[in-house]
Amino acid sequence: MKDLLGWFGLKGFPFDKNLKTQDVFETDSFKEAMARFDYIKRRGGILLLTGDPGVGKTLALRRYVDSLNENLFKPYYTPLSTLSRADLLYHLNRLLGLPPRLSKSAIYGQIQKTLLESKDSSGKTAFLIIDEAHLLQAGPLEELRLLTNFKMDSYDPFILVLSGQSDLKRIMEFAVMEPFNQRIAIRYHMPGLNPEQSAPSSSRLSPMPCSTKSGPSPLRGCSKSRPSMANRERRKNENRKGNSNRVGNLDAHQPTQ
Repeated sequence: MKDLLGWFGLKGFPFDKNLKTQDVFETDSFKEAMARFDYIKRRGGILLLTGDPGVGKTLALRRYVDSLNENLFKPYYTPLSTLSRADLLYHLNRLLGLPPRLSKSAIYGQIQKTLLESKDSSGKTAFLIIDEAHLLQAGPLEELRLLTNFKMDSYDPFILVLSGQSDLKRIMEFAVMEPFNQRIAIRYHMPGLNPEQSAPSSSRLSPMPCSTKSGPSPLRGCSKSRPSMANRERRKNENRKGNSNRVGNLDAHQPTQ
């Protein structure tokens, strides 16, 4: 793998999961996501973050959580979203570090009391992130909606971020989700890299051969590797342009009646 870094002149792997948040490439969509996070931080309530796999939703959340003032905000994160209505409440209860309760109503009341006291008494706003939220069913989403009802639905003492794939955006368009939609303070669909953003990096990086002077390339099946999402999007756009040009040429050669 050292040969791989040397070939491209890199100091580290650019798409590694352990990438430090301060080293993130700030695209336009990334900056837009940060602006939405700033808004919900000031306002409170529910933020809906959607996007295709790999566009950087969780990375953007990591970056923002790292920037929060620890004296004013307390982040909680969970990717476990394949839960029933009751299981979700029990899971959130454990996530907040609260003692177990036997009944659902006791769990509900304990969670609400903790979130309210954290804001009003301790001055710390809970920043709750539920990742992979596209896997949430209608029942658990209803529980989350009820959980955000404070003081006869007139107060938002904590922040709830639902982050998921594009399916979550389509789920929210169903008529049965209208009550939940009314609770969402702000939403953002995060796009991937466009051709202009990906072109500079792809033009600077020349393909790595399958063999070098020191032996076989460290990239297994280098010539048959899976293309990145940015490359796939770029090729789709190029194909669309090519198809439109071909249609235009066909129309130009159609005989006039």
